Amino acid sequence: MGFVVCAVARIGSGKRKISRRQQKHEIKPRTKPIIRRTDENPKDVPLEAELTMAVQKMLAIEKLQRSLWESTGREPTLLEVAKIRNTDVDTISRYLDEGRKSRHALVEENLRLVSSIACRFVGRGVAIQDLVQEGACGLVQAVEKYDASKGAKFSSYATFWIQKHIRQSIYNDSRSIRLPRSFQDKLLHLKKAYKSIFDEYGRIATLEELSGATGFDRKVVEHLIVASKSVQSLDMPVDGDGGQLVTELDRTEWEGCGPEDTICREMIREGVHDALNAVLSEREKEVILLKYGLSTEGETRSSDIARRYAISAAGIRKIELRALKKLRTSNSLQLFLGAV
Repeated sequence: MGFVVCAVARIGSGKRKISRRQQKHEIKPRTKPIIRRTDENPKDVPLEAELTMAVQKMLAIEKLQRSLWESTGREPTLLEVAKIRNTDVDTISRYLDEGRKSRHALVEENLRLVSSIACRFVGRGVAIQDLVQEGACGLVQAVEKYDASKGAKFSSYATFWIQKHIRQSIYNDSRSIRLPRSFQDKLLHLKKAYKSIFDEYGRIATLEELSGATGFDRKVVEHLIVASKSVQSLDMPVDGDGGQLVTELDRTEWEGCGPEDTICREMIREGVHDALNAVLSEREKEVILLKYGLSTEGETRSSDIARRYAISAAGIRKIELRALKKLRTSNSLQLFLGAV
């Protein structure tokens, strides 16, 4: 894979000064496969087919080497591989050398295809250099899997694997919080429908229009719109001019209340506790506090309260109803609510 990284780095490097004649030859795309004449076969033989055959021979030898390594626990020698394949060491060495050179040549020849495909996916949350790198990995996989006897062009076959690797990279790395692939496909479908409606009518699409264009339910569309919002960093300045950070804000500013509101809340909480103490028993008061979130723990389910006191949920429900009945007829609680 090292040669892929070097080739991709050359694509993403800075601009170099070249003549107009060189630019003309470099920008002109290749429309025909590479061909070569051989003495044995006077017809035009696609070089890509010969290169891929050499790659397949190399991969078969490497697969045999891995299986021998797993069975013996050591790296096999070329002599051992040659004996199994009923050939000599020079032939095995030549197959490996030709296969590596052929793979390198196929990747180098089709890197322009990788860059052209990667440019179609720009603006989806992944840098162009990363897209080219992932596309190059897909190109290597296409080189190793291509079978010229099937009749498909190598460029068409490689396009599938390049796009697959690039899309997978976008699914995994485009967002700080990764969404499921099916969810991202729906989100992409929604964005295309939004753009189509905006281009046609020149206005923002409504939820009903998006639902009709995509076939999704209204609630699904709303959920997709919420999920499409980008994640903001806590280290981002509040005013956008490099001022105070979000993490430097006071806790009361986060809660949307000042010191006076905080003191008022504490007084109301203390008044509720006093009113409950005057009417309910200790067990009834604790059940009400836990059930309705009047304590610091927040709201608690009846099953969790029952597990805490080692009684059934029906028992907790009876205690709750008995406590509520007492509170409805309590004068102290009515006086407290009237004061508030």
